[in-house]
Amino acid sequence: MDKTVEDAKRDGYVRTLFGRRIMTPGINQSGPAAGGAKRAAINAPIQGPPPISSAAP
Repeated sequence: MDKTVEDAKRDGYVRTLFGRRIMTPGINQSGPAAGGAKRAAINAPIQGPPPISSAAP
């Protein structure tokens, strides 16, 4: 988790398991905005993948 936050601070985004970029504005700020951005950076790689659709087109 610490590496994910460090990468987000350096790059301004995190990547999901499928390589999608999730921007993390506010992660380098202080106060509540930074806390929310840190939580988002930690959650994004897990929550970011799109759902697998089992419905036939």
